[in-house]
Amino acid sequence: MDERTLDRQEIDSEIARRVVFPQDDQDLHEVKASLASRMQAEAIRLLNDLRYEEAAALFRYALSENPRDAVAMNNLGFCLIPTDPREARDLLRQASGAGERRSDIHVANLVVCEALISGRRAALALAESAWNELPAGPGTLSTMWSTEGADHVFLVRRVDAKAHLAGIAAQWADELNDADAAARWLERRVA
Repeated sequence: MDERTLDRQEIDSEIARRVVFPQDDQDLHEVKASLASRMQAEAIRLLNDLRYEEAAALFRYALSENPRDAVAMNNLGFCLIPTDPREARDLLRQASGAGERRSDIHVANLVVCEALISGRRAALALAESAWNELPAGPGTLSTMWSTEGADHVFLVRRVDAKAHLAGIAAQWADELNDADAAARWLERRVA
């Protein structure tokens, strides 16, 4: 097989052709996965540039095309965390009920929403209640929201979302002068 270089327009044309004329279910699945991956990468770029509404618009469009798309629902919720944590929380919960896998990433996002809506103490209670249901072991490289102060969020990359959740919970417990909880969360972070 010979290698050839393709420009962006040729790649986009091929993707469009496969979407319009998929050869089989496998082609259609590959195209959808490729488009979803590109949308996620673009959304992260926009979020890093603090262009929250533009990032959310990508997934609002996806949901307008398929209102039951749990992945798009989850991604829209993620994009809305800094600007509308209540709607974000509702979408994240709907995504979980619609088939999006409940994971350490999902719980961490819900916990950040709760911190922004109801405060650190409520967020710690949610984290505590969900902790033992989370999968053990290392997580995947994930872009996550973290907090600074009462209402500022920023993006971070963590290898293990569960360790990230434990880290922010330890920080919040420390801010609330709950030394026992802070120590428990720090121990969980390194376990």
